[in-house]
Amino acid sequence: MAIWGVQDVQKVQIVQTVENCEDCFRHLVLLGCEMARLQSIVAVVIGVACLVLTQGGYGQSRPLKKIRVGVPSVGMGNIIIFVTKEGKLFEKYGLAAEVITVMGSGIGSKALISGNLDIIPIATPTVSPPI
Repeated sequence: MAIWGVQDVQKVQIVQTVENCEDCFRHLVLLGCEMARLQSIVAVVIGVACLVLTQGGYGQSRPLKKIRVGVPSVGMGNIIIFVTKEGKLFEKYGLAAEVITVMGSGIGSKALISGNLDIIPIATPTVSPPI
């Protein structure tokens, strides 16, 4: 049987403490990896939830407002109305647009004043009365 001195006992305690620290370090590393993995999973779940929940914003909860959009002539100057209609931008902003082609800005201004059209891209002097 060996007799240990106080210094030997202290050395054993230090060695055990170092081994315990290494175990703690391993546990912390593993815990850190698990936490990082958990954070990644939570981030992905939150991202997917945000995407799913924002898709509901595209569907209108109220009915679309019907409007009549006039086009004085079919040409490059008025193509934006047809692009807007085909791109469903009217629907995106809550409008159900009916695109109506009229024969010139004179007839278009009369249709606008009479209330048969809601919107038409025409020059302002055709609509305003002479002074």
